Amino acid sequence: MRISDVEAALRMRVNLRRRQLMRCLLNEASEGVQSNAELQFRKECAKRGFPPPRLQNRHSIGSRHRYTDAEFTSTTGRLVMVEIDGVGHMEIGGWHADIVRHNDLAAQTGAVVLRVSAQQLRDEPDRFFDRLGQALNF
Repeated sequence: MRISDVEAALRMRVNLRRRQLMRCLLNEASEGVQSNAELQFRKECAKRGFPPPRLQNRHSIGSRHRYTDAEFTSTTGRLVMVEIDGVGHMEIGGWHADIVRHNDLAAQTGAVVLRVSAQQLRDEPDRFFDRLGQALNF
């Protein structure tokens, strides 16, 4: 089902409880947000006056396609990528794949690739956003 299908159904149900919340979530999804951690990341960026991140960006690395959670262009023109790791990334297989992916992205694009866990976004975001600000020269 596409977002436009859900939006059309929502327009037909004017008395639906939490209709406004559903509209907000659909808007976030249409802009690339795929998890609560990514939504929290966008809110933290806005709170700090950072530019809006570009979400779910596709990169071709060899014959594979890689997607990044968020990207920015620094004031010096450098590409800064952010990977947001939920609990699934903590399992050994996922962790290993993330390392390979991180290295592929950094080596092939020349970008700075920063990683942040969903837990850090929730519990101590300042430390990460200080580093992101440095990478962006913000």
